[in-house]
Amino acid sequence: MSVDVFVGIGHGTTPTGVFDPGAVFGQGEDAFIEHDKAKAVVEAIADALARNHVSAFVEQDSGAGHDPNFVESAKTANAQGAKLAVEVHLNAGGGTGPEALFKPGSPAERFATDCSAKLAAALGLPNRGPKPRDNLGFLNGTNMPACIPEVCFVDNAADRRAFDAVAAGEAIAQAIVGFLGGSFSEPSTDDGAVQTRIRIRKLNGNLSGEMSLAEALDALKDRVKGARDDVAKTGGALEWGLRLEKKQG
Repeated sequence: MSVDVFVGIGHGTTPTGVFDPGAVFGQGEDAFIEHDKAKAVVEAIADALARNHVSAFVEQDSGAGHDPNFVESAKTANAQGAKLAVEVHLNAGGGTGPEALFKPGSPAERFATDCSAKLAAALGLPNRGPKPRDNLGFLNGTNMPACIPEVCFVDNAADRRAFDAVAAGEAIAQAIVGFLGGSFSEPSTDDGAVQTRIRIRKLNGNLSGEMSLAEALDALKDRVKGARDDVAKTGGALEWGLRLEKKQG
């Protein structure tokens, strides 16, 4: 039984069982890890596609790794008979803003153009646009149009601050639905179906993720205590921000 779209997660566990994190900025609990961020975006894409009744095969974790260019993900997409194949990545190398990679001459250029623009608008970053690439196994190995959205730059502070997995996932899903000829349905706010989404953000822009209010308050207490200890050693100043948002659900 074929599906409308294959959605893959960049990097992850390789066929030999070694974890490939992709691009990484920072260390410890504040590390900004490409694979983890891509996985969060893919989860948001899956939610949005389900809401729009788009059938999708969604990788739970990448088994392709670097063998060398994600050809196993392409094989999986082909086996699913997808009409479109998408594998989410984050970029590195000192740039800023999203872009979307496609094979030269592929119909995926239309998707890449729309996807990059929607990501840029959703995250408030410069749009680097569609980028033709002829040397990537995922793009070359698929039987259908394929695209690699690069959501933002791991090694750019402004991009890290702008990163929002839900917003990015909604943007990519909207581009997918449009490419398939559908009309995108936004999250419903009927019947008060709203959950509180908590984000704890250091002033350097690193997000700790989404959690319940109780979990967020506990995490904030623990982090402030640890930060206060560090500040006491250095004599510096401590500033933290807690931002509350409404999450549609």
